[in-house]
Amino acid sequence: MADGSVEKCKAQKVGRGFTQEQGVNYDEIYAQMMRPETLKMPLVIALYRDWEIRQWDVVAAYLQADLHHKVYVSNVNEKGEIEYWKLNKALYGLKQAGHEWYKTLQKILEIAGLKKCIGDEGTYVNNNGDTIVGTHVGDLIGNAPQGKDLDNVEASYEKSVELDKRGKPEKLLGMELSWRKNEVVLTQQVLIETMTKTHLANQDDTGYKKPSLPLDKQQFEPPNELVERLEDPKRFQALVGGLRFISRMTRPNISIQVNLLGRRASDPSKMNLQAAMATLKYLWQTRSEGIILRKPRDLTLTAYADASYGGEESRSQSGVLLTLGNQPIGWYSRRQDIVALSITEAEYIADCEAAKDLAWATLFLKELSIEKPLPVLKTDSEGVYNLSQAAKFLRRSWHMEHRYHYLRQQVQNGSLTIRTISGKDNPSDHLTKLVPDNKNPYLEGYIDEWEAWFRRMNDNHL
Repeated sequence: MADGSVEKCKAQKVGRGFTQEQGVNYDEIYAQMMRPETLKMPLVIALYRDWEIRQWDVVAAYLQADLHHKVYVSNVNEKGEIEYWKLNKALYGLKQAGHEWYKTLQKILEIAGLKKCIGDEGTYVNNNGDTIVGTHVGDLIGNAPQGKDLDNVEASYEKSVELDKRGKPEKLLGMELSWRKNEVVLTQQVLIETMTKTHLANQDDTGYKKPSLPLDKQQFEPPNELVERLEDPKRFQALVGGLRFISRMTRPNISIQVNLLGRRASDPSKMNLQAAMATLKYLWQTRSEGIILRKPRDLTLTAYADASYGGEESRSQSGVLLTLGNQPIGWYSRRQDIVALSITEAEYIADCEAAKDLAWATLFLKELSIEKPLPVLKTDSEGVYNLSQAAKFLRRSWHMEHRYHYLRQQVQNGSLTIRTISGKDNPSDHLTKLVPDNKNPYLEGYIDEWEAWFRRMNDNHL
């Protein structure tokens, strides 16, 4: 259930996929699913247009998919004899089950009059762009102007599969959705509590003065002769994987910690594990916090980019935040591929990455029949702004790889607008460095800083 309680217990027969051989009884295994950004974008659009939103769950989704290979499974009957069955449909546990279901679902959605988006093949839309369906294995979420539009989609689904109709989504992909007037709050409280039970024992709210994230750079350093390695990295890897999922979905304020920890996945130290535990403890203390998507005033697409110069292996850290109508839809903190020779070059690389994200998001919105004013890229670097306008400072910039001049091309051909802002108005700054809570210029608490920033952007309509 949404609160983590057990609704019912069931058993099912599964395939032993680890015994399969590629090219013999399976080939493709990839199954496209909607991205975190393309999950949030339709939610913002639905809030803006006052559309109806519904969630469906396909009952036993994999069992609806046809198999295109000969696959046999064994079974012990009531007499204790071993039987061998040839599968006609996919079975949970088979390597190709997800891929075969994805192809089956695609056919079902095409019959319903929906076509696959090029920008995200896990999202489907009708010809008018007024019915949007996102898919994630057997979970479907649909947006449309009126309930009758979604009724037609439901009726088409039910000709092929059995649906569990959830109504307005309250739990989706490990998130809890709390609906209020003209806004929705996305949290992951149940997932955080589950991870805490697994990795942190006997946690309670006593003894903590204030939630805080790990900020000591030494905790994120690779193992050395003074820091002991973990003998088995599996626990660390599982923990960081869970933290990464949470940071992508609802908690941008831990992105830099997760990125730094992810670099140690193959060879972590005990200090790295302590930092990961401290990050999880912070999440547990602030488990009711999350991202708020409000009804926007428009659907302007904006990207914020920043970079911190230097760092591990002398490579700078990029931070990018993507918003739709000033509502956060995507963000990341990422180490740059090359060594930048100046802070301007580091920021130029980060802004180029943001320009690529804007190009993708613009094309995706166009597939949804949304063509709004030019997307905007906001940077706090005057040097980047000047470089994007013309090839100035040639001697200081002629060594830059050509691919990073994609930003200048996008600006000059009118595909986006670039604007300069002050550093305090650039939220992506907090995706590039470890920032203590007491540096918060708006409210107390790191997650509150993001909340305060988006509230200011909505109030001022910047």
